[in-house]
Amino acid sequence: MVDIQDTSNETARSVYDVLQLITFHELKESSILIELAMWKSRIDGDEARADCRVAIPGPAKSLIMEYCGYAGFLRPAIDGA
Repeated sequence: MVDIQDTSNETARSVYDVLQLITFHELKESSILIELAMWKSRIDGDEARADCRVAIPGPAKSLIMEYCGYAGFLRPAIDGA
């Protein structure tokens, strides 16, 4: 076993940065699936496909992040802010 001392917390900071990137990617994929499901639920109507697109509003993004356990780890990018 190798004993590594990291006095400046550089390793912990790097691991945290990597975890944030992974978490962001997972959250992005989750929100894409939710938006796709919402879009597909409206596409069966008489509207044009482009008009069926639904953006997830900011409060819903925050709730999704909280539900997935990302609250406090990532901050949502609120549209228009």
